Amino acid sequence: NPNGCLIRQRAQNSHPERQIEAEFRVLGDADSNRLLVMANHRSHVVEGLDEVAGLRLTIDGHTCMLTKEHDPTTIRTASPGKLVRYVVEDGAHVLPGQQYAEVEVMKMYLPLIVEDAGHIHFEQAEGTVLAAGDVLARLTLDDPSSVKLSEPFLDPLPEWLGARPSERTLDRRFAAVLQCLQCALNGYTQPRPVAELFDELLCMAADPQLPLTQARTWLAILGSRLPESLS
Repeated sequence: NPNGCLIRQRAQNSHPERQIEAEFRVLGDADSNRLLVMANHRSHVVEGLDEVAGLRLTIDGHTCMLTKEHDPTTIRTASPGKLVRYVVEDGAHVLPGQQYAEVEVMKMYLPLIVEDAGHIHFEQAEGTVLAAGDVLARLTLDDPSSVKLSEPFLDPLPEWLGARPSERTLDRRFAAVLQCLQCALNGYTQPRPVAELFDELLCMAADPQLPLTQARTWLAILGSRLPESLS
């Protein structure tokens, strides 16, 4: 639904297909990067910040860094600044720890160092104003086999409960199923078959206790807002 997601892992080897349901709410205004995430019958405050090195996540006060895959063949800037000059020729062979350029950051001149050995090829002209993450150069490695790529996660997902505990009262179960069907009509994937949801909705709609439980809920809301003299 618009405020949730369904993480699905395909069946692999002897592991069957699994899925994890989660819901989220934006905390603050629409541009806020803080979310209230509900999963496994628990709620967590999550804050994310997209940085040059990767995604920094703070979950319930604990920070973790989801780093981008390291590619030594692409040299990027770590912070904004101005490219002052190159100190080696385009196509020159460089060694690990060798300076290849100089940048100006906040009126300070800083050296740029390569991490691997290879032939460097420049992508930016001297004097260019750079933003964080811009590609400065490409590096043709002497030993391409030294690059370690990420491996796909093949282990099974953990056994988790739903996003939130199942609703107990009839009116709340009815509202939850109705919301799932409305989300399905809007094109969102549902954890349960639509036909099963529709049958459950009709069964609850035929229950004579439904309008009574709905009325009690509405009266309870009104009663909490009325003065004591009227209640």
